[in-house]
Amino acid sequence: MRLTSLTLIVALALTVPAAAAEKKKQSPLQERLESEFLGKSFQTKIRLGSYVRLASDCFRLIDTEYSTGGTVRYQARRGCYLQTGKLGREPFAPNFYVDPGKITKAVSLGAKVSVGKIDLMDDRVEFWLATDLRGHPVDSYAKIKLMLGKGYQGWDYEKLVDVIAQALRIESRERVAVLEAKFADLKSRLGEAEARHRAASGPATERLQTASHVRDLLQQMAQNRSAWISAGRTDPEAETYLERAAALDADITRLQAQAKNERMEATRALLRANAAETAKLKAVLEQPPPTTLAEWERRSESLKDYGRLLDERRPLYAALEKEGEAGMTGELDKLQQELKDTGRLKTSLARSRQEIQLAELNSNYREMTRKRAKLLDAYTRAYSSAQEKPALQALIAHLEQMRQNRRAAQELGDSGAATELSRLQAEIEKFRKR
Repeated sequence: MRLTSLTLIVALALTVPAAAAEKKKQSPLQERLESEFLGKSFQTKIRLGSYVRLASDCFRLIDTEYSTGGTVRYQARRGCYLQTGKLGREPFAPNFYVDPGKITKAVSLGAKVSVGKIDLMDDRVEFWLATDLRGHPVDSYAKIKLMLGKGYQGWDYEKLVDVIAQALRIESRERVAVLEAKFADLKSRLGEAEARHRAASGPATERLQTASHVRDLLQQMAQNRSAWISAGRTDPEAETYLERAAALDADITRLQAQAKNERMEATRALLRANAAETAKLKAVLEQPPPTTLAEWERRSESLKDYGRLLDERRPLYAALEKEGEAGMTGELDKLQQELKDTGRLKTSLARSRQEIQLAELNSNYREMTRKRAKLLDAYTRAYSSAQEKPALQALIAHLEQMRQNRRAAQELGDSGAATELSRLQAEIEKFRKR
């Protein structure tokens, strides 16, 4: 049989005359399958055979057999004359199964095919397919034989379509499968969420969270069932999920009010604790200026803590204002004034440190002055002896320390330090010339 003959056979097979359709009454299963699949396009989920070329003038169409266990076989259909050697007797060659690797043309996995005809046999359903209804019938040929076994006509329709969906990608079925899996997950989570909500006995905030979570899950389940019904499925409990969600609204409204009161009271408690701490620190900061560096360090730490506590008040006031608490604008104004006052305290503390350092320098300088007198006396006594030079060096070194002391005092603002510094400089130069 030549390619032109195969073309005619395929074209005839995919064309069902209207008169023949009227004479033969279709079964309900045939009608339902044709309603869902005939004339529509699907992506393949298995590799389909098209034809195998055995000789230059011999093309054998390939039917793809798919069993419910997932086995795929490729059968070459009768299509070439078998030469018998006797004139006028050239019967068709018999069918045979082809190794997948020897198929000349195939329809790859994921390719789009259109359903041209559906045949119901005793043990199988046959889908006549075409990759291009406008192209060459043989080049675009494909056929799936779903090997279901006898009695499949009595199956539940959904079970039959599940088998078809193993070979052809049915988007509507896949969406339904996704909806079903999502619903199962939501239902499982709902049971856990309802158990936690029933067991919740703590603050209203916690109970509000569990109730809101249950309601959200119920609303998602209602949306899922709505999409499920739109896909042609049924669920007698579909409406109950929204009803159950609505039943929680009153409880959630009550818990929201309680949770708000809890939040506001917790914020007020933090403000009271903050006010008590700042009052203690402010009392410390307003004491007489410190007189030692150790005391100044402690006062400085208190000032840092005081500023930190004032900064912590702002978001607390803002939280109460957000909840609807009255008078927060005035409290924020007071806080701003207190923050300005910390600048005055910082300035006072810095001045105290300067005074403490200057007092310490002056005290050290007085001690240095007494020691200078002793070193000068020792140098005078060692004059013209072997101890003269060491005594002179010790005196000059001590005068250098006194000069450093006065320079530091001058930097801190001691008005008399400049005169003493000048005198020390002259004295050092005098002794260095000896």
